[in-house]
Amino acid sequence: MSITHRDQTTAAAGVQPLDRASLRAAFGVFATGVTVVTSRAEDGRASGITVNSLTSVSLTPPLLLWCVGHEARSAALYRPDVPFVVNVLASDQRRLAELFALANGQDYERTVDFKYNTDGVPVLRSCAAEYHCRVTSCHPGGDHTIVVGRVHAVVRHDRAPLIFHAGRFRALAQPAGT
Repeated sequence: MSITHRDQTTAAAGVQPLDRASLRAAFGVFATGVTVVTSRAEDGRASGITVNSLTSVSLTPPLLLWCVGHEARSAALYRPDVPFVVNVLASDQRRLAELFALANGQDYERTVDFKYNTDGVPVLRSCAAEYHCRVTSCHPGGDHTIVVGRVHAVVRHDRAPLIFHAGRFRALAQPAGT
């Protein structure tokens, strides 16, 4: 086990100072699910961003959070009362993760087969799960904004999730006989 702190105790113990690359690699040890958060842009077009920072916050009230980088094209969309959907990607949806990770402002409605919820928010088809939400608050968090949303509806599908670990997309291994 190694613990990295920026103090004299660990410096004397031979622990290297914290830098961006080593922090990113250390964060990559923690496997996460892969999601696409969808919403509507101010011009009404479908918008989405690949996110792996999803965290449950509370069951009562039902809250979740995720983070969006300040440089993301869609960062300004997320403010209180804006509806959004967290689409938990299934193991065969890597292409969608890669598509929505690009910050190219493309017209997603021409390339992605969406359905729409009652708020008019685009929802990806065939995901592992969907969380239909509204932003309750946004908080500064370094080079990201922490978006807290209240969950109003969930849809679970019987599909294995897409996983991100050590800089790569992965799928859960299925035990023999399942």
